[in-house]
Amino acid sequence: MKIAFIVGNFPVLSYTPILNQAMGLIDQGHEVDIFSFAHGDTEKIHTDVYKYKLLEKTVFLDPLSGVSERVRETRLVLDEKFSKKAGFKLPSLNLFRFVRDSITLLVFFRSTILEGRGQYDIVHCQMGTVGLRFLPLHRLRLLGGKLIVQFRGEDVTEFVKQNGDKAYSKLFREADYFLPVCDYLRKRAVALGCPEDKISVLRSGVDCKRFAFLERRRPAVGPTRIVFVGRLVEKKGVEYAIRAVSILKKRGYKVKLLIVGDGVLKNKLQKLCKALNIEKSIAFLGAKNHDEIVEVLNNAHLFVAPSVTSRTGNQEGIPNVLKEAMAMGLPVVSTYHGGIPELVEDDVSGFLVAERDAEALAERLGYLIDHPDRWPKMGRAGRQFVERNYDKEKLNRQLVEIYRRLVG
Repeated sequence: MKIAFIVGNFPVLSYTPILNQAMGLIDQGHEVDIFSFAHGDTEKIHTDVYKYKLLEKTVFLDPLSGVSERVRETRLVLDEKFSKKAGFKLPSLNLFRFVRDSITLLVFFRSTILEGRGQYDIVHCQMGTVGLRFLPLHRLRLLGGKLIVQFRGEDVTEFVKQNGDKAYSKLFREADYFLPVCDYLRKRAVALGCPEDKISVLRSGVDCKRFAFLERRRPAVGPTRIVFVGRLVEKKGVEYAIRAVSILKKRGYKVKLLIVGDGVLKNKLQKLCKALNIEKSIAFLGAKNHDEIVEVLNNAHLFVAPSVTSRTGNQEGIPNVLKEAMAMGLPVVSTYHGGIPELVEDDVSGFLVAERDAEALAERLGYLIDHPDRWPKMGRAGRQFVERNYDKEKLNRQLVEIYRRLVG
């Protein structure tokens, strides 16, 4: 089959689930092209992007994506400065949007007609918001194909809170099928009006071969190494992991929190560490690619994923790195958030606590440090659950079955 992936940005380190799908389809002999509305991060790229030559398969639809946000911010500043004087009000960004959308349309025409890409069997939008943005282009039928939209978290949580319950009404009518990554998001989409006969859960898979199992033991000397991996944004809840470490230190535990990732909250989190006087117990390692994450997890003892609902309503589906940590045999401590309880069985493969509860996080982490005899059994339970339910090869075969059913 010939498949088009539509994404917001490419390449992006956090797009591991999308990479896994693209690589899995290519490995099964299918042709995959990527249409991206914006250029992603070219400084830190997963090695698989090069291995599968995915940049060569990518068409960038919006060459003005880098300036659109700056234009919007400039307008807001000028509005604030002049709107109270003589009733002055800047015009909306309709003109800029018209120019941007016109250029996007020209790029789309060139890539589909002049470059002869032809028709696709499947057009797979990776996020509901991407599906909405692509819908006017889909109506031109230049790519052809059945339109599939995958929901991954913030698209049916924060976006809906900001834009209302009818935000996806047109998409629900016009797209052919929807694939939320967990049952939690499926229920939310159905409640928003998605027809139940057009939606089913397709989990995001992990490479169980790359993330090899390793039985964990408490170190004889030195601190217990606890790892967090993710973007440094509010919904990841990193603040509460830091506060939990502060509580553990006051109780005499020797711990080290390794924070893998980068983001807008980095400076604020570093100031928090200083205020809590635990700077020596926290290490900010920055963003890492797949291979580097494996190395960090190999040397870890415990894993923490304290996800929370942000003040803007942003929620996770299920963090992929949580599956990777479990596949590698790490006991995990996470939260009752989004689809996480569908992955982590409390007191079996790890522990779950309420959102924003640093005291509960510290208590569960302290319990694990005090009971290292439980680590091997928890690690094996997590590995087995991921192998049964989140192995990327199984899920990519399931994805192809869905494609074939729609095309057929």
